[in-house]
Amino acid sequence: MGALGRMDWKVEDMVALPRWAKDWGVALLVAGVVFVFVGGLGHKPDLPEYAPDFAVETMEGELIELSSLTGRVVVLNFWASWCGPCKEEAPDFSRFAESNPNISVLGLAVDSGSKEQVQRSADAMGITFPTGIATRELKAAYDVQVLPTTVIIAADGRVSRAHSGTLSFRALSAAVDEALSTD
Repeated sequence: MGALGRMDWKVEDMVALPRWAKDWGVALLVAGVVFVFVGGLGHKPDLPEYAPDFAVETMEGELIELSSLTGRVVVLNFWASWCGPCKEEAPDFSRFAESNPNISVLGLAVDSGSKEQVQRSADAMGITFPTGIATRELKAAYDVQVLPTTVIIAADGRVSRAHSGTLSFRALSAAVDEALSTD
């Protein structure tokens, strides 16, 4: 008699898969997760030598044009409210911005909703530096495919560094120091 005809059958008997099928299923699932997360982290934005100019309105209503910041090192931080790594690095970026008032740090929210929603998210994440909403065109101009993405622009407008993934306070400081040394 089969498993269903016996009185001592178990649920496992009904859905029994060969051991190799379970092992391969787990392996494929892990490979998929690694491909999605690690594959994106290897992306380095493809940017021209000079940072593309743009204008963005901050949450406070100030219009910031990148070209008006020439002569200063600029840190562009592309983030989203739903992005876990963005939430993780936000306090370090805020701390960096507060301790380096000579560096322009600008947050650019990607796919995070209306101005009010972005402001609520920025507040919840502890973002204290100016933040605007990145347009689709701005995202494309800076080749933003992974969040967070940070672009560091030297005082002469050249792209000093572009990084996909989180940056700690220490790594951000080192990258900005590199941009300052090219002045």
